[in-house]
Amino acid sequence: MSQHDFSISNQLMPAARLDINQALDALVSLSSGGASPSTTFPNQLWFDESNSVLRQRKLANDGWIDIARVDQTSGRWVPASISTFAEAFVAVSSAAAARTALGVFIPTSGAGPGNWQAIFADGGLLTLPAGGTWAYFSFALPTNGYGFRSGGSAGVAAGGTQVRAFTDFTSGYMLCWRIA
Repeated sequence: MSQHDFSISNQLMPAARLDINQALDALVSLSSGGASPSTTFPNQLWFDESNSVLRQRKLANDGWIDIARVDQTSGRWVPASISTFAEAFVAVSSAAAARTALGVFIPTSGAGPGNWQAIFADGGLLTLPAGGTWAYFSFALPTNGYGFRSGGSAGVAAGGTQVRAFTDFTSGYMLCWRIA
C-alpha cells in the first residue's frame, strides 16, 4: 500500500526528500490500497487492493469509475464493462435466465425480423434459430468465468447455421437479432 496526498510541505531537506519519495511511491503504485486515497484528484488512478480493481477518479472528482478487474494469480485483467457482462452470463443456463441476469427484455420467439434471442450452449454448438437471416455475436467463457477465450465471432448468416463449436470451454453464449 502506498498512498499520499501529493502535497509537499515547505520543510527542511531530510523531511522534504522523504515526502517527495513517498509521493513518488504512491504515483508509481497507482495509489494502491485497501481503501480509496483520502485526498483525491480528477482522473487519478487507484488500484483497490481489497477488490483487485483498477479505478479512475471521475473528472468531477465525485466518485470512481471501475476500469478493470485484475487477477493477480493468473496475471490477467478484464475490462470492467466486459467483466460485468460476463458475470451476468456466467451462471445462466437458458435465454430466460440470461434475461433475468441482465435485467433486460430479450424476446425469445417470434416470426419476423427484429426479434432478439440469447442462446446458451454448455460445451457444445451455437446454432442460429431456424428461419430468416440473423446478425449474431458469440463468445465463450473459461471455467473460472473471467474474460473471454479465443475472442468472439460475429457475422450474418441464415437461420439454422452453426456459427461456433466449443471444445475446450465450459460455456458458449450468443446474442442474435433476426434482420430478415
